[in-house]
Amino acid sequence: MLEENFNFELENLKKDFEIESIKITSNDISLLKRYASKEISFNELVDIVKQSNL
Repeated sequence: MLEENFNFELENLKKDFEIESIKITSNDISLLKRYASKEISFNELVDIVKQSNL
């Protein structure tokens, strides 16, 4: 059920990002899944995103 809910929310996010001309990569999806499954904290997610944008 969590996976179905996550996939639904992910599809909605993709649509929202497309409207804003923001592309989502498979790495982005992987990070969001890790965060959703509580493998990483929000702060860790932010740190990873910051490092990837350097």
